[in-house]
Amino acid sequence: KKTEIIDSRGIQLKPGLRFIDIGQNQIDKGQFDDMKILGPSGAAAMYRISALEKIKQNHQFFDELMFMYKEDCDLAYRLYLAGFKSRCVTEAIVYHDRTAEAKGESDIQVALNRRRRSRQTKKWSFLNQQIIFIKYWHIQSIIKKLSVLRYAFKMFVFVLLFEQYLLKQYWELWKVRHKIKWYC
Repeated sequence: KKTEIIDSRGIQLKPGLRFIDIGQNQIDKGQFDDMKILGPSGAAAMYRISALEKIKQNHQFFDELMFMYKEDCDLAYRLYLAGFKSRCVTEAIVYHDRTAEAKGESDIQVALNRRRRSRQTKKWSFLNQQIIFIKYWHIQSIIKKLSVLRYAFKMFVFVLLFEQYLLKQYWELWKVRHKIKWYC
């Protein structure tokens, strides 16, 4: 149904190569209208073909290793690193039925949000986040690498304590490691 609840005003990059959907699950009061974005959410995005051509990898715009979840973050980050700017057109309203929504950014809120997500969604998202860590590791500064390590460690501890089935995703990561194309 149509609501005033925001799905995403765009993707924001947080420390540790963590990506969030700006304003997700909040009532739209215009509070995010002037916020800068890393890139658009895959739920509703428009790209210039000329920009996509410049950043494609292996003749593809989206990374073929990322079936779903985080593939838009990867594309947005590659466009950003190539010097392209993105902006949210707040006058455009798109309705999106999201199955993996979140609310809040604190560790507790993130953990609580995960309870509503399917195991498959969590598997894809977790694996793709690990791919992003590897793909962009070598271009991060020392400080940013420490943030990545901190975030990856927090994820590992959480999985170890609460979602052990995701430990298998490390094996999946190992199997595709030779296919991960480092960003250069």
